Amino acid sequence: MDPVTFGASQTERSTARSASSARAFEEELEKSAEFRKILEKFDAMQETAEEKRARRAKEAEAAQEKSEKNKKIAQLRGRIAQLKSKLMSTGDPSVKAEIAALETQLFWLMFSM
Repeated sequence: MDPVTFGASQTERSTARSASSARAFEEELEKSAEFRKILEKFDAMQETAEEKRARRAKEAEAAQEKSEKNKKIAQLRGRIAQLKSKLMSTGDPSVKAEIAALETQLFWLMFSM
């Protein structure tokens, strides 16, 4: 038997058990509240980690896209230079039209960056 309730009446024992149960319940509530706070902090940290991953993925994708555009710009410039040399040596009007088309493409590609 519990030393607190030893020799006490049924009502006193019941009251002591109720008080003990109430204290245990309050302690469980406090632990539960602390646990919820910890979970909320963890969720916030998890969101932050997910946001970081998403941001890094977007940055990597943007860097890849920029790299591809820079490569395409270099190719267009090289092709335009070749065609200008060809135009100077041949004077072919179709080359002039191709240069104009490539320069337009180059302009819009650079404009999109």
